[in-house]
Amino acid sequence: MSLLKTHFMLILACCYYSSEITGDMPCIKKQADIVFVLDSSASIWEDDFNEQLKFVQKLIENFHVGKPYVQIGVVTFNTNVYPQFHLKDYQNKESMKTAISNIRYNIGGTETDKAIQYARDTMFLDVNGGRLGVAKIIIVITDGYSSKPHSTAMEASIAQSHGITMFSIGVGSGVKRVELKAMASKPTDKYVFEVNDYSALDFIRESLTETACDGVQSDQPHQPQPDLQWVKRDCSGKPADVYFVLDSSSSIWMPNFKKQLNFVKDIVNQFDIGPNKTRVAVVTFSDGIHPVITLDGFHEKKGLLEKIDTIPYLTGGTKTGSTLEYIRTRGFSPQIARQDVVHIAIVMTDGQSVNIKKTEEEANSLQKQGVYLFAIGIGHNVDTTELAMIASNPDEAFLFQVDDYNALTSIKDIIAVKTCTVETVTNVSRDSPVPYHCKNDKSSDIMFVLDSNGIGTRRTFQTLSVIHDLVVQLNRSKTDRQTYTNIGILMENCHSRMDTPLSRLEDPSDFLNKMDAQLGESLGSLIRKMRIHSFTPGNGGRPNAKKIAVIFMDADIHNSISLQLELNRTASANIEMIIVTVGKVHSNSPIESTMRDLKGYLNFVDYAELLSDYTRLLEIIC
Repeated sequence: MSLLKTHFMLILACCYYSSEITGDMPCIKKQADIVFVLDSSASIWEDDFNEQLKFVQKLIENFHVGKPYVQIGVVTFNTNVYPQFHLKDYQNKESMKTAISNIRYNIGGTETDKAIQYARDTMFLDVNGGRLGVAKIIIVITDGYSSKPHSTAMEASIAQSHGITMFSIGVGSGVKRVELKAMASKPTDKYVFEVNDYSALDFIRESLTETACDGVQSDQPHQPQPDLQWVKRDCSGKPADVYFVLDSSSSIWMPNFKKQLNFVKDIVNQFDIGPNKTRVAVVTFSDGIHPVITLDGFHEKKGLLEKIDTIPYLTGGTKTGSTLEYIRTRGFSPQIARQDVVHIAIVMTDGQSVNIKKTEEEANSLQKQGVYLFAIGIGHNVDTTELAMIASNPDEAFLFQVDDYNALTSIKDIIAVKTCTVETVTNVSRDSPVPYHCKNDKSSDIMFVLDSNGIGTRRTFQTLSVIHDLVVQLNRSKTDRQTYTNIGILMENCHSRMDTPLSRLEDPSDFLNKMDAQLGESLGSLIRKMRIHSFTPGNGGRPNAKKIAVIFMDADIHNSISLQLELNRTASANIEMIIVTVGKVHSNSPIESTMRDLKGYLNFVDYAELLSDYTRLLEIIC
């Protein structure tokens, strides 16, 4: 029996421990709208497709089906998306199971991104039976790579920002785990499932049902939007400098531009406006940049709201990147913005910028400067990848998308709350790191290790930004040519041009140019590779140099026995380990206990703290 099948047999045993498979409904008296997104691509045989259908039929036995409680819809996809039935269509199990058995197998590509977008934007609409105030769940079942994995991750992230819980179920060896994790809600060990083949889907039925039931609402009153008094409480007296960045390009009609202005007024109405409280500025953009309201322009709300009403409508291109550059260099400059309050920019657009690369660069620079960026996409012409580039991390907290300008009212209160509850980040310029002098008088061989597969592309970029600054500082601290530092980086589990062996740090730019973000393999395997190979003479290691391994990992890490073993083996191999975790740690984890026993252990609350306070790490290295 394979390890994977053994793993799921254990899950099944645990499920039986709490509840045998009977006719009972664990989700009785629970409310949810659940949409199944089923793969019907060419990689699936018709018999396997029918196994999917049987799995869904069995799964709904565990739900109390009907409008007062759980409603279910089904979408199939290949190159196209096929809505099989909507949430409102079947209100009892028997008719629903019959409808599922009538779903026909089609073949084509694997456009998972389109399917998630359709499920998110269409299946939960009122006209299709979607309800306010109940949990929304999407369950994706697939056995292959999607055609556009990045778009798939973005569509799933946007779904989560809309309050939708995402489950991903991978079937067979053709599925890429990193893509399953990118689709699913967090923590991924709760919302990602994998089985060997379609006949094994039954192994996860109880476990999936239990998790889904935990996420749905009981039949008690639910407030779909933040209560207005709660919004005003959180925003009361909040000191912040806030920029609204409004698209006024030719793709927007005058009536829709006015709806943007009304949306801004609705949010501003929740703020305490004043010179020592919240200050608001507005910039519009098209071919040019138009700062229509400055931070110090209005010290009282009435005049500010009246001024917003008079903002003129423009036409032209969509120079988002240049506008973000203006916000960074002028809007939040020390001469204009207060440096001891939170800095926020809310970017609204309904199209693609004329220079996506510049938009990405400027958004990254703003975030590194400590500015929180909200990205709001309007309509279906928005580039979701670009929205994700603009938005701060995590996407589900800072990225929003609505169908049209009328739908802006549905997110105004949640935007106000999120704006009022973000924490102040000390402004740190990432372009000019604070000078720091290493007092280490011994030659050092330093390997940076990060599991880019586990932490994802965005966090990989953020970690590499920190490594960039560390390399610059280590080079500046090099005073004795006999005690120089060798530096390498390991991100992949197989030999690749992306892995950089130890080499003399003569030209940091040459080293830094090799730090491309690539998906890696498991962290335990990477640490093993580093321990066995990275410090050998053939890879640039020196017999008398101090060996240092700086290992970055997400705090939300699984309790992996192999990882724990590799950490222990490395600690016994005369290699000084510095473990850097980001996020909330699990104090009862054996891995956590192992890491805390190390002299070099650091935990950062989030990646923003890692970016702004990396000198803590530099002190340990030095």
